[in-house]
Amino acid sequence: MRKINLLKWTVLIIVLFMFNFCSKDNFQTEQVEEVQNYTADELRMIEQYNQDVSLFAQAISKSLHNDDFRKLVKSEAIKQFDGDYDILLKRIVDIQLNSNNSKSNYTVKNLLEENHPLFEETNNKSGNSLIDDLQEQYPDLQIAVPIHAEDWDANSYIPDVTYIPGDFDETTTQTLVGYTSEGNINTLDAVNEPDVPVIVIGLNERIMSPNPGGSVESPTPFDLIGSTNENGIHLSWSMPSEASYSNTNGYNIYRKTSEENNFKKYAEIYGVYNKSYNDNNVTPNESYEYYVTSFYMAYESPGTRSETVKAPDVPASVESFDAIYDYPGEVELRWDNPAGVYYEHTNVNRKILGVNSQYINIVQLPFNTVNYMDLDNITGGKTIKYQIRQEVNGYQSNANYDMVKVPYRDVSQKSSIYIKKISFNYSDFPNLEPWAMGRPEFLIKIFNVDEDPSADAVEIASTMCSFTKW
Repeated sequence: MRKINLLKWTVLIIVLFMFNFCSKDNFQTEQVEEVQNYTADELRMIEQYNQDVSLFAQAISKSLHNDDFRKLVKSEAIKQFDGDYDILLKRIVDIQLNSNNSKSNYTVKNLLEENHPLFEETNNKSGNSLIDDLQEQYPDLQIAVPIHAEDWDANSYIPDVTYIPGDFDETTTQTLVGYTSEGNINTLDAVNEPDVPVIVIGLNERIMSPNPGGSVESPTPFDLIGSTNENGIHLSWSMPSEASYSNTNGYNIYRKTSEENNFKKYAEIYGVYNKSYNDNNVTPNESYEYYVTSFYMAYESPGTRSETVKAPDVPASVESFDAIYDYPGEVELRWDNPAGVYYEHTNVNRKILGVNSQYINIVQLPFNTVNYMDLDNITGGKTIKYQIRQEVNGYQSNANYDMVKVPYRDVSQKSSIYIKKISFNYSDFPNLEPWAMGRPEFLIKIFNVDEDPSADAVEIASTMCSFTKW
């Protein structure tokens, strides 16, 4: 049987409250039926708790219409930081959101504040925000996705939201108050599991310590070192020898630019031995200051001394750049952008041998473009060299190159010339390729030097041939 022990919550400064009918008209209440088991003080605490978490559940329900927040809830829940699909509110409130708003530095806390039923009433009052007060009152307040979290399509589905009331009893509670994505109030079956994900607001039970001192303290990291590479800034740090899985879940990375006054939590990585981080989302020549903390359950250690690093003056280059000719009059350019690297646009330059003495910019492409079709002046017999660079704030990356020699014939059609037989004496080249690599492969190209179709030599498409030993 599960009943909430209010004295325990009081000792841990985790005060539980009950949700009762209230004078406010803008939120739903639930009557406590069995009050004889509680003292008057406990009843008042339960009533206040239920009122607070029901309002917070409504704020969550409305906030789930924000795409970024909805996806964040799923991604954080499936991390299972405490072994279940739970998210401590205090670990996500400062995460920035981008979708469905035009404000800069728009965080989860901003979103929840604006969607809280009491926001308009308290917005002009001094003191802490609604969410700050909520975290202070309930430090272990959590958002959970206890069922179907892995199967939740967060791109489109908005779950109902409910909360665990202060008088919840597993043996007697039959229903829970729920809030739908349309803003309606419904009743959820507390006994039979729903077929879809449901968001549940409550207090985390897994990080509670049997002692009033709270959860295990994670050791403090030290010796933070920052360095640069072509992709951005690399951070590494050390931990005391006692650091282990029993006291360290992972690390928080805090960052600020030279223009910012305050640090913000920038990244969270898991694993006690993952003591490094690559920040590839940097602006060339911008200075960034960092510090690192460790965490275990709800506990966060003090931070390292801060480290300031100036980002490299060039952004990262593209990867796997290829120029491909596979149809008359067309050259397709393909490349991969390094994961997590920030840049503004991609510059594609071209030089036709015998025509241009230097590379000429032919197109400037937007962020995250990975291919381009060059259709300009692609005529037979020309050799075309391509150059590609990433650009940020006027700084360009190191260049990548590839080239094509444009054939005279239509390579999309089968050639009338074919190779009947090629002999090769493998014993003359015993070290050509190790035995473990199998039979050797040869790239054969025959280039036409005469545009006259009656010439004996015609260009044959590049062919990969596999041969046995002769």
